[in-house]
This record gives sequence, C-alpha cells and structure tokens, in this order.
Amino acid sequence: TDVQVLALVLSASMHDVGHDGLNNGYHKRAMSKRALAFNDISIQENYHASHVLTRMAEDETVNLFIHFSDLQRTEMRRMMIELILNTDMSKHFTMMTDFKNEVTKLGTDPDAWHSSVDLLMGVM
Repeated sequence: TDVQVLALVLSASMHDVGHDGLNNGYHKRAMSKRALAFNDISIQENYHASHVLTRMAEDETVNLFIHFSDLQRTEMRRMMIELILNTDMSKHFTMMTDFKNEVTKLGTDPDAWHSSVDLLMGVM
C-alpha cells in the first residue's frame, strides 16, 4: 500500500538519526544512559525510533502524521518502529533465515506474499 511504501522510505531515511558513533555492545558494557533507557535491547535502534517519533510529536513543523487518520498514524508508527528496530544487526541472520524459509514456502509469486508483508518489508 502507499502507507507501507511511505513507512519504508521514512524509516530508511531516519534509521540512524542521532547516532553517536558507538555500537550496542559498547552501550551495554558501559551501561550508558541509552542502554539503561532501552534495557539493553536494540539500544541504538530504539533510540533512533524514539528520537524521530518524539521529535515529530513535539514539533508540528516536522510531524508528517498531522493529517493522517488515527488508524493511519498508528499503523505508520508501528511499521516505522518495527522497520527501524529491524536494522539491529544482531537480528540479521535470523531475519534472513526466516525470509529464505518464506521464499521456500511461498515461492516467488508476489500475490502469495500478502500474509508476509511485514517480513518482506523487514528484510528490505
């Protein structure tokens, strides 16, 4: 859908906003404020999503959701959070295995992939 395409484009362009040049392992070992805020789980990715979505909520000039319906905004936020969290490299091999298994199960016909759109978007 158009909303899914927009979520992909926005997430791709915002997935490293506010990156401090350090990785999740460093933050976890250092018990940084980011690590503590996000309970050591996808620390940087959670920060990026939170930073972007908080800024949008606080500043009408960058709030792309202002003219969305409640349902569209909720779905867009859900997709963006999921897509940004999927950039955590610790999830890469599991996600690729899931994707390969889905290709084996569903084949290459795009019409067969309707129930697996989130997985497909996640590997993009």
